[in-house]
Amino acid sequence: MRSGLTIGLVLYLLLPSLHIFPTLLDDYLSEKFDESWEVIHEEGTVEDGLTALLKVKSQRWRGIDWYHNVGVFVPKNLKCRDRGVILIAGDCKPSDFIILKMIAEKFEAPFATVWNIPNQPIFGMREDDLIAYSFLMFVRTGEKDWPLLLPMVQGVKASVDSVISYLESKGLKVKKFLATGASKRGWTTYLIGAMDDRIFAIAPIVFDNLNFGKQMDHQIEAYGWYSEEIEEYWSRGLMDELKTEKGKVLLDAVDPYSYVEKLTLPKLIVLATNDRYWVVDSLNMYFDELKGLKYVLYNPNEEHDISDTARIVEGISAFFKGVILNNLPKLSWEFNDGGTELIVYPNGKLDDFKYYTAESDSLDFRDSFWQEHHDFRMEGDRYIVKVEKPSSGYRAYFAELEYSGYPGFIFTTTMRILKSGKD
Repeated sequence: MRSGLTIGLVLYLLLPSLHIFPTLLDDYLSEKFDESWEVIHEEGTVEDGLTALLKVKSQRWRGIDWYHNVGVFVPKNLKCRDRGVILIAGDCKPSDFIILKMIAEKFEAPFATVWNIPNQPIFGMREDDLIAYSFLMFVRTGEKDWPLLLPMVQGVKASVDSVISYLESKGLKVKKFLATGASKRGWTTYLIGAMDDRIFAIAPIVFDNLNFGKQMDHQIEAYGWYSEEIEEYWSRGLMDELKTEKGKVLLDAVDPYSYVEKLTLPKLIVLATNDRYWVVDSLNMYFDELKGLKYVLYNPNEEHDISDTARIVEGISAFFKGVILNNLPKLSWEFNDGGTELIVYPNGKLDDFKYYTAESDSLDFRDSFWQEHHDFRMEGDRYIVKVEKPSSGYRAYFAELEYSGYPGFIFTTTMRILKSGKD
């Protein structure tokens, strides 16, 4: 009897993390939604460059119809006709169109932007305030459709449907997309990558919070309390609620870490070293568990709103083309000697190699300055970096590689934090 109970308990604890049982998100996306779309504006042609604005209805959520502006851009320099890009965005601004047309030219592929993820304001709230409220309502009521990430993912899914149909009407059969988005839209990027097989690659931006439970413990360790940027969650008592039975059901649905077995598609994880939402080495809480091709692009001395957008566009467009052409470098690295040595195996010719370090009195690196260094050594095709432990406090570092012959192929290693022997 005890053996049966033990096996049952083990299965209960393990199976949700392996995404064997359907989650709230699985159940929500399996529903039949009243989707529709129409063309609001259109100019140009596929041959000369096409711009269109679609109005998409994705669902009715808690009595509210969700609508999305979806911009579709086919660049004049179109080279890729069967794969495209989906950028997940928040509010729609007319000025975005000029910039997005230029970005589409960088990708040389059909490029669509899905705005109004999520629809907002709702209940007088926006962004994290609205998401946190929806989480709290789920754990209080148990009503399965409450978590806002569910309709956010459905909003993207329905918009992909509309983009495919619209492009097909123009003679383009685009069936696969790279998905990207920042912050909450980066969160959504992970989830749509796990739930929609039309997404062939993802590039989540400044969402460094997979494995929520460990991340929150790590914030307490680093900051003494949770980040002020996620106050909407902890001020509602959600950190305690997440430890309850309903809280675990919620995390199974919305934590991308729950879907690591499905997230085998190529990933470019774009992060900022001074992002106040997360801890500087939050990536280490989940990177090793991610399956398939995975790359990192840390942006030194950047905060949550990364200012160097050109670097991001260049990096993601190069990644997009690299996945399609199957010429991404097989980059690997390892930390040795207690983390003081980093050995990097580029598996390709480099134009530049450097590493960055930052200092802090504590594990809080949010206000630290990242200094560039070039004092590495080479042994064969290996790049070796030696970083001493600090005399006091903490020192963090990572390396950056720029590949030859591939504009935009800039990747970084993960982060390592060294602690002084005195602390």
